[in-house]
Amino acid sequence: MGADALTDFDGALEARLERLDNSVVEFERYKSSHYIGVCTATYNIQVMRRLLPGMIFAVPNFRSDAKQRYTLFELVGFRPVHFGAAAITADTLPEIRKEVFEKVRYEWVKGSKAAYIQFTGNPINYDLIVDGSEYSFERGWSFPLLGGEVSFLTESSISHLINNGLPTDSPTIAKLISHEGVNVKVDAYALTSYHVGVFAYTGGGKSNLVSHLIRTVMNSTPTTKVVVFDVAGEYSVNLADIMLSEAYESLLLIEEEVLSADQLSSRFTLPKGFAGEVATSVNTFAEALIRRKRVSKVAEHKLYARHLETRVTYNDVAEMISEKIDYYADKKNATLKVLLIGVLGQLSSFIKQRNLGWENPVGAELSEFIQGLNVDLSQKPMQNLMTDMRVIADSVNRQPDKEAYWEGFSDSQLVNLLNDPAGVRLVVVSFTDVSRLRRFAANVCTRVLQFRKSRFRKDPPVFFVFDEAQELIPKEARDDDGTRYSSYAIEQLLRQGRKYGLGGLIATQRLAYLNTNVLQQIHTYFVGTLPRPYDRTTISDQFAVDPTIVDKTLELQSGEWLLSSYSATGVRNMPMFITTPNNEETVIETLKKLSA
Repeated sequence: MGADALTDFDGALEARLERLDNSVVEFERYKSSHYIGVCTATYNIQVMRRLLPGMIFAVPNFRSDAKQRYTLFELVGFRPVHFGAAAITADTLPEIRKEVFEKVRYEWVKGSKAAYIQFTGNPINYDLIVDGSEYSFERGWSFPLLGGEVSFLTESSISHLINNGLPTDSPTIAKLISHEGVNVKVDAYALTSYHVGVFAYTGGGKSNLVSHLIRTVMNSTPTTKVVVFDVAGEYSVNLADIMLSEAYESLLLIEEEVLSADQLSSRFTLPKGFAGEVATSVNTFAEALIRRKRVSKVAEHKLYARHLETRVTYNDVAEMISEKIDYYADKKNATLKVLLIGVLGQLSSFIKQRNLGWENPVGAELSEFIQGLNVDLSQKPMQNLMTDMRVIADSVNRQPDKEAYWEGFSDSQLVNLLNDPAGVRLVVVSFTDVSRLRRFAANVCTRVLQFRKSRFRKDPPVFFVFDEAQELIPKEARDDDGTRYSSYAIEQLLRQGRKYGLGGLIATQRLAYLNTNVLQQIHTYFVGTLPRPYDRTTISDQFAVDPTIVDKTLELQSGEWLLSSYSATGVRNMPMFITTPNNEETVIETLKKLSA
């Protein structure tokens, strides 16, 4: 069995790889094909009881020599099959049907040679290499031996696989549903730097998970600052322990002067598990925030025309187009790739004709370039590109206003705070006016990025959290409600921010309504239950996940998630079904201590 790497369930498993089927998955803009391993096992009720989606099984492959090599598959589905039951048809007499099914029911428990188990798995593109008592994992696809014996990875080898290569101090964020004893760890710096998405329907536990991730990041990366743009007023309470911690400085920013604890607590949205003494203790929590001076009114900016004040260069525009070219090349969409290369070529010619350089700031002439573009705009991604360039053109044609604030905490102060290695580490921005929150977020994101780029600064790391992201980065953005500017500012932050220590997390229940350019920047995603088929299709399309795996999220309970990451986990882009800690337990404990 290869040291402690593999198990046959104490001899209960007798299984072989029967065949490899070729599965073609049609995404929105391209097709993808991969193998599906189909295996059969001698029927054993103990095996049936132990199988769970997400388990990893191994089949010997052709690359074995002195070292035994196995191709690894992730278990997707399984079912028991009985030849007696399969022989029953609609024309079978009732008496015979009854007799057969009585026998079948008995044999499911006692066992039968007329039954077997069929299970399927997707390749995870890793090999297990066993050398005597040692084992290791190597990325890549190796063709397995048809008819080869099937074994499953043990808890210790799965833990080694999914946490392989992570820093030794990597925090644990969850446990595998298929193996409760296996901790799932992440590289906290990679998690924040390469951006995170949390997608689940209302009641799926989004704010619970996001709060857990924020706490994990703050506890494991001592210099990272976090700013939460809180549309629903949930995170002050969900992060109560950090908001009141002596170890961290924190700040709640709201748009009105606080006159009493009752007034402040009325703004909070409480988790559904809060009741009785815990709910009433929220007023005590509000008093503590006021007493410790951790609440401030945001200054009212007289005009918000500065939200795109940053000096965008032609190199920034070219980089935006190049990233789209790379994206559609990966998606194997040759048409869009050629169209975008054409736009980039026309931009290069335009710059030469105007005697400009790539490092020159974009000027009013960009509007002329857009008007003179000779390109097919019938496809939506090309229309989105034109919108992005028009936003840039509009911003440079607008004269920035002078600093003009009413009394309060200004966005300039927040920008300085986020760029200062010392001081406040957690900021929650909670406005009841969503339009104002959009403009405030656009200002802060743009100016922090501008500051970092102009000084080539990466420290301190800042983690931007955008809850109810459909309000800030919608697919259909408009001028009148500020979504056009918040969407553009956040897109630029996620597109360029990782070079300057700026990362982001977006959380939403309406994934299909989001700016797809933002979704393209996400490397780590958590998916809960999404009842709408179009939202699940968007997950499959944007992150190249087999739709059958995404559909299994319909079976998840609150606190259970599908996790996959290109950069933050030990195994790249392998879907894992996990269960995360309940954030409410931490908050309830904090509030009870506060009221004691």
